[in-house]
Order: sequence, then structure tokens, then C-alpha cells
Amino acid sequence: MSDNLDDRFHSFDVRNGNEKVQFTIPKRYRPSIERTLIGSGAYGKVISAFDTLLQRQVAIKKMIIPSVIHYGSQAGQDQGCRHQERLNTTTAKRALREFAILPFLKHPNIVQIFSQFTPQDITNDFNHLYLVMEFMQHDLEKIIYKDKKILKHDQLSFLLYQILCGVNHLHQNGIIHRDLKPANIAVNEHFQVKILDFGLSRIYDPAHNSEMTNYVITRFYRPPELLLNYDRPYTEKVDVWSIGCIFAELIKGKLLFEGNDSADVWKSIIAILGSPSAEFMKRVGQFCRNLIISFRSNAIPLEHAIPDSCFIKATENLGQHFTAVFARRIISKMLKIDPDERYSIAEALHDPYMMSYYNEEEVNADPSMVRYDPKIDEEKLDLSDLRERIFNQVKQHSDHVTVNGNGNSTVVVNGNGNTTNSTGHA
Repeated sequence: MSDNLDDRFHSFDVRNGNEKVQFTIPKRYRPSIERTLIGSGAYGKVISAFDTLLQRQVAIKKMIIPSVIHYGSQAGQDQGCRHQERLNTTTAKRALREFAILPFLKHPNIVQIFSQFTPQDITNDFNHLYLVMEFMQHDLEKIIYKDKKILKHDQLSFLLYQILCGVNHLHQNGIIHRDLKPANIAVNEHFQVKILDFGLSRIYDPAHNSEMTNYVITRFYRPPELLLNYDRPYTEKVDVWSIGCIFAELIKGKLLFEGNDSADVWKSIIAILGSPSAEFMKRVGQFCRNLIISFRSNAIPLEHAIPDSCFIKATENLGQHFTAVFARRIISKMLKIDPDERYSIAEALHDPYMMSYYNEEEVNADPSMVRYDPKIDEEKLDLSDLRERIFNQVKQHSDHVTVNGNGNSTVVVNGNGNTTNSTGHA
């Protein structure tokens, strides 16, 4: 950063265990008294703050924008630097995706981005991007592992319905989330759900059939087609599997499928669901086919893995299909090993366990005006290009909006690096 900090900003340290993380944000945002992180991941740190201009609580996410590496003269050093730059380029591209996709998504079950900014003045100094978003008190991980509450059937159904609605909106806009897990699903005191963290999201176009990496989704929520390197492009049904795992975890209070690596998770899956069909095995590579053959297993009744004791029987209502049987039924439909047999989001929303909350206007909300150009994911942009693209777009729209408090703004990210504000003017 430049030696002299812009007087519109202030810097302070936030505690993260024994570590301190510095935040530099506009003075309009007052950090909480505790000054502790409310969220932390591989690509960002989150604090709560109070917007003194608009008089509301917000969350502010600090995202790292990696610096360009200057190579040394030695071959080994050069190779190591190139590997690190590839990792840095991936990190920058994920920041670009979240920065570009999330502000345009307008849905009650997707976290709303109010604005974005960086305190740096020139591209060479640019190393942090901040997103200002709506504040949510909790996430599902806290409900599962800290509160440790057994939820009522109507609460379970309502939470799942909202997750499905939010992801349905993503899929209707051609977006696969690819990182659904309890920590990425926020919940407030009214049990309203908001989906978070879009750094691994991709625009999905079946007609275009662009290559997508299998190295996405935390392994406990990763579907078989990713664990086993399926030999055909995966689809939005990877998100359905993740939701099934999350819902089972919400009911059980612990992971449904566990393991230290992909092979362990696969063994955990077939220990419950049984080995896949011969037809499915034809679609995986030889190495993974050998793995499947090496570890054969018969399916067990799902009530053995998710017993009735995980539910509050007094909250059952057969007329609304609020029973353990129907809860397990929708899980079983979302957790089909073969994606061709797995529920789609639309099918899950029409499941009997969802029908008490189903609302056509909520399910089929107006599409968002997502203007992220998927060609960006295919371009061979180097780290310098990515840094410059993100920096120019953020600065163009943040200086007069986020810092001074004149309103909200979003930006368009397209293949030629041009930007457009939310009103459509260049």
C-alpha cells in the first residue's frame, strides 16, 4: 500500500486466535467492539461492522489478491516460483468470479452484496479486495456443531426448502456453486437462509461444454462423479449431492460421509449406499474402476445411518409429510451415486417433504442479470492481467460509491475488460 493512507480509510487489527489480521476500510464502517473474525476461509476473512451512513449492520469480507512473482535465475527457484504463480493466478481468478458474479445475484436466499472497494491507489500496490454484504448471525455449521440442537421437522423442511430455492436460482442463471457446505450457508434468528461464498462458482452452459476442474467442493460433500473422475462433463447435479449431504448432517449432527482422502470418502459412501451399477462403472477411468472393484459393499437401509432418534417425533405431521420416513426419502433421492438417477433441484423442490413451503413465486423468481462472461474462465489470463482487470473495475465503481456513501453499485465483468455500472452506462 502507499505510504500515506487515504484519509477516508482507517486501519485496525482483528483477532483470529493468536493471529492478527489487518483490515483497512472506509471510516463510514465502524468495526464491532470485539474486533474478531466472524468467518474465515482459504480465500477471505470476514468481520462485522456498522455502516454509520446507512445505519445498518454489515459484514465485510477481505479477499487476498496475490502479487506477481519475480523469477530468480536458478532453475529450481524458477520452477518453484512458476508453481506458486499458478496457485496465485487461481486465487485471483476465484476472487474475480466472486467479485463478478455475486453482486448481480438478487434472490432472498443468496447473500446480497452492497458494494466493493480497495484502499490501494495503484495496481502495483493492489493486494486486497473488500466486499460489503448483508450481515447474518450464524451459519449451519454453528447450528450443527455449537448449538447441537435437534431441529423440528418444520424447521428442517424450511431450511432445506430455502437452500433449494437459492440454488435453484443459481442453476436457472446457469451457475453451479461447487462449494456448498454448512459453513457457506448463513442463517439468521428467523431461520432465513442465505447462500455464501461464490469463489468456486462457474457459469455452466451445456451447449458450450467447456472443461471444468474436478478439484472443487470440500471432500465430505463431493459427489461420486468428482471423487472418481467421471469421464464426461459434470452438471449442476453436483450441487444436489452436496445439499443431500448437508441435510443429512443437519439431522444427524455429524457428517454422513467421512474420510481423510477421496478414497476414504468413497468407501464411506458405498458403506451406506452400496456399490454402483455396472453402467455407472463404464463411465469412470480405469484407476477408479479398480478402486470400485476393490471395495465392494451392499447398501444398508438409510434408517440405520439416520435413525429415528435423530428426529423429534412429537413434531411429526403426516398430513404435511413431516416424518422421518419422508425426510430420509428426499435424502435418498438427492444422494444417488449415478447423477442420471439423482434428483434435480426442481424435482427436490416438488418432493412431498417440501410441499408445505412450496411457493411458485419463490421457486421461480425473476432471473438475475448476471453479466459475467464465461469466456474469462477459458482465457489464458496471467496474474498481471487478472490483477489489473479486477483493480480497474473496483476503482471505477468504488471511489464515489462505497467510500463516500452515495449508494450501492455493481459492475459488469466481460471478456474485453470493459466495465458497466448497474444502470447500464459505460
